[in-house]
Amino acid sequence: MSVPLTKRWLKNLDVGDRVDALDYTNHWFTAEVVQRKRENGKNSYKIHFDGWEEKWDEWIAWDAGRLHKENIKARGGRVQGGVS
Repeated sequence: MSVPLTKRWLKNLDVGDRVDALDYTNHWFTAEVVQRKRENGKNSYKIHFDGWEEKWDEWIAWDAGRLHKENIKARGGRVQGGVS
């Protein structure tokens, strides 16, 4: 049984975790957490979108509404076309 999408799950992502992430163009892609930081008491994650160059990596706050469990919102990375 999978763990539900909760604030606790979002706040406790770690490097290497797989997620679906909404990019700045409003498209969902599968992705990986590559860094984690805490600023002003708030977790943010550097997200690497599958199939894209590192220059497209984005920092996304845990509560931005742009992270979800893998393969729920996206059907893959750049090659698969993600999901709009």
